[in-house]
Amino acid sequence: MNLAVATEALDRWLERVCDAERRRAERLHDGVQAGWDAVRAQLAPALDTLAEEPSAALPLPDAIARLPLAPLDREVLWILLAPWLEPRYGAVYRVLQDDLTERGVTERLLVRVLGRGPAVMARLLADAPLLEGGWVQAGLSAGPLTRPFEVAPEVRVALLGGPVPARFEGAPVEAPGEARGPAPEWQVRHGLSPWVVPDGALRVAPTRLDRAALLRAWRLAIAHDRALELDLGRLSTAEAEALALEAWSLAAVMGTAVRLRTPEPVPLPVLHQGLAAAAWPARRDAWRALGQGEAAAGRLAGWRLDPGEITALGARLPTADEPELHDTAARLLAVPIPHGRRVSPLRSLDDLVLRAETREALGRLAWFLRERDRLAALDGLEARFRLRRGPLILFSGRSGTGKTVAAEGVARAAQRPLVVVDLSRLVSKYIGETEKNIDTILSAAERSGVVLFFDEADALFAQRTEVSSSNDRFANLEVGYLLQRVEVHEGPVILATNLRQTIDEAFLRRMSYRIEFPLPDAEERAALWAAMVGEREGVSLGALAQRHRLAGGDIRNASLKAMLLAEQEQSPLTTNHLERAVQLELLELGRLARRENAPSDRGPALRAQLVRLEQTLEASLKARFPREVHLLHGSPTREALAGRRPAVSLSVFRMAHATAALKVGIIVSAWSQRAEEENELLAAAAAALADARSWLRVQESHDFELLHRFWSSHGQPIRASLVVDLEVAEEP
Repeated sequence: MNLAVATEALDRWLERVCDAERRRAERLHDGVQAGWDAVRAQLAPALDTLAEEPSAALPLPDAIARLPLAPLDREVLWILLAPWLEPRYGAVYRVLQDDLTERGVTERLLVRVLGRGPAVMARLLADAPLLEGGWVQAGLSAGPLTRPFEVAPEVRVALLGGPVPARFEGAPVEAPGEARGPAPEWQVRHGLSPWVVPDGALRVAPTRLDRAALLRAWRLAIAHDRALELDLGRLSTAEAEALALEAWSLAAVMGTAVRLRTPEPVPLPVLHQGLAAAAWPARRDAWRALGQGEAAAGRLAGWRLDPGEITALGARLPTADEPELHDTAARLLAVPIPHGRRVSPLRSLDDLVLRAETREALGRLAWFLRERDRLAALDGLEARFRLRRGPLILFSGRSGTGKTVAAEGVARAAQRPLVVVDLSRLVSKYIGETEKNIDTILSAAERSGVVLFFDEADALFAQRTEVSSSNDRFANLEVGYLLQRVEVHEGPVILATNLRQTIDEAFLRRMSYRIEFPLPDAEERAALWAAMVGEREGVSLGALAQRHRLAGGDIRNASLKAMLLAEQEQSPLTTNHLERAVQLELLELGRLARRENAPSDRGPALRAQLVRLEQTLEASLKARFPREVHLLHGSPTREALAGRRPAVSLSVFRMAHATAALKVGIIVSAWSQRAEEENELLAAAAAALADARSWLRVQESHDFELLHRFWSSHGQPIRASLVVDLEVAEEP
């Protein structure tokens, strides 16, 4: 209906109410009916007015008449909206309400204007469509029938002819073409690729699980006479499913259907349509069309943006460079990763002090992550090697050797966000929950293009065992599911462990990269000390590195302690501060640390000789083998060797104190997963020790009784071994 005709009709209805109020006032102030008689005279007219039924419905403007509400709801909405269209209505309302300060429209006024008291009051209940759907907002009541109401802001703007907002809940809104009315039926489109928003529709993308936001989006689309396209692709699978079910339950309240986009199918009895992500060549061509070079376009195409989104991004950032485009794409695709913590990679691979083999492996990995999609398109490599799946990466090494920092460096080099998975929240005691959590995390990671990092991964990807109880059976089922799920995951996953041997063999086969992080040698330790404390006058970091075999994490902690000690004493950092800090760090780690004024003995000299022996072996084995060969001190038990193979063990089995020297006997043995490698490793150790005959004596291992006693004490048959004699003559 024409707006002028609708306002004229509202004027007539308000004139009728004004006449009724004038007659009530005349009765109240009639000199004949004074006092209590005048008050008593109001009862019958008031009841008559409440029961009065208007002869016809209130004519409404077209914008309100098309809303999916009951006729009486639309009439209430029109009365509430009128003051925003014409200010004179507000003045009239305040007079009729006997309250010139009330800016809302009270329940009493609605009853007086519409003349259907019980029916109108029923439409203003909290569970009635007007309030439950959020079309109308209620204030606090100061008394009977004084509760104020107003139209929801987004509805008011739309009904008064305002534009569609550019953003909703912080996310952009798409509304192409002219309005064409709401969607005729429900539909779910699921997959990684967004769809093109049809003309006449309105697309919003909620960023959190929020019923109120869902209702606002629905009202926004209906008020603008558009079909609602609800994009849940930025939510996790669980959140998208919950919000889709919430939308289904609210359909009766809102009176119209929506079209959903979800990451996965949802349990709704409606039509589902799968959406395949745009192929990498199409994404690359879209970036090339924006003026990006061949190499840059290939790298940017790694982000799973639709070509339409890429074009829109280029129009919004026409002068952006490649790093800025990577950052923007990451923000556009960011979805919550449940049980994960997003980390901004600040440290690069250049910040790491690593062995040459480890650094080279990390460089190859970062290059592959950047070029994976381009390589997959070459000569059918994807069909043969499935390069777009994974890669699954294993970082193994002792605690403090740089695995976590390396994950940051790889993510930064690959220009991808890093998400650290919280295993304490991921693993559940309930059957099936851990697998569900894993699937949710991997699905969200695929959509957002992040690098997943599982620290202490041996807790989750441990070896399967023989079934002796129901717990073993379910644990094996969990590992079996993980094997299947990670094999089809399309995104990088880094697993870090201190105990490589505990990782299931089937996982190791599926890993594309298995990178070792060895304990740093003396030269690397000196570089770590220099990186932490810098070059200091009078401080020999090389000598410090030679004396103390520490991992990178230990050096970092000790460096901070030393600088705090120097600051506490208000003095420059000295060697004494560093030595004290090392002692404190060893003490806190539960390791042996000597007091500064400890009595002298041959212990430090013996330790220095053993370190010399270890360095001799380490240098020789490092020159022969690219993989780290662990040097194990003490008894070669199963627990000591866990995760440390290949290894060479140095076991002191006898010690005699003579007048001139301390004589020490050491058994050297080799350990590997394969027997033939043990023999090869022991032969290499023998060759290394032969070069140290000037200060070391290697005996022939022909003493069967000695070896029998030694190995039987460890519960093992006699193994091939070297017997080494040391003489510690010098005083510390």
